[in-house]
Amino acid sequence: MESSLNHGDDFIGSYRHVGELLVLAVLSFFGYSLLKKMFRAYKPEFLRAGFAGVDLNKPSKPTLPEAQGVLAGAVFIVIMFVFIPIPFWRYLFGKDYVLPLWDVGISPATDEQRALLFKSQFIHYLAGLLCICCMVFLGFADDALDLPWRHKCIMPSIASLPLLTVYLANEGTTKIMVPIILRDIVGTTVDIGVLYYVYMGLLTVFCTNTINIYAGINGLEVGQSLVIAASVTVFNIIELRVSIFKKGNRSECGNNRGVSLTPVVVRLLASLILRRPTMTREALTRESQAGFRPGRGCADV
Repeated sequence: MESSLNHGDDFIGSYRHVGELLVLAVLSFFGYSLLKKMFRAYKPEFLRAGFAGVDLNKPSKPTLPEAQGVLAGAVFIVIMFVFIPIPFWRYLFGKDYVLPLWDVGISPATDEQRALLFKSQFIHYLAGLLCICCMVFLGFADDALDLPWRHKCIMPSIASLPLLTVYLANEGTTKIMVPIILRDIVGTTVDIGVLYYVYMGLLTVFCTNTINIYAGINGLEVGQSLVIAASVTVFNIIELRVSIFKKGNRSECGNNRGVSLTPVVVRLLASLILRRPTMTREALTRESQAGFRPGRGCADV
């Protein structure tokens, strides 16, 4: 009976902030509608500015605007900015120290510890948005200047430095989870130290260029971004549910899955609009175009 009550309390505690995700979903659908209109409205502006190319996948070889993925990046960033007060309003208005969605299950002992935790979360959130802004700018610069691949393989790591620096300053853990089949040999976690930051820097390069390499094939590039965003969303929702009913240490299940859900939900809607057939023809026309931004979004997640 006691165990059932504990699981019931966990269930209520874990979903008391479900309103935050609902607000985010509403903002995302609003951004979806706005983005459809922006693609049509700004098409002449992109053509006038010289961001145009020939759609090689059509027999008529029509001239279409390029670099419109920057519009999706801009809408994504605006939505994330507007969303800032939602998970932190209890702190900002001094109501209480209830934790945001992504830290359900963490219960600092004192108000001072809760305040420090809030500041750390808030700084990480802003640092993540700064990285995304840098990567959207880098993607647009690639469209405008046609950057060589040697630059595109280095600059994503540089753009991730703000977040890695904040993570280091806040004494973030450098431990990684070990696959279950190996835990009897090396334990549950392994501390890799400075290699963790090297790994994260290289991961941004991998994520961005894995998406970008498919640029020029209508639908495939954005479709890949859509599949990744959807799979990450489903995975985090499953993990959040598992953490409610799992016996033992809940932190092992990943109590911070919400921090991943926050940007991925918006990314999912942005990818959906880019995936629409008419919009795909206007957004993706040749290699090394537009695809840098879907990769940026996934990389920062």
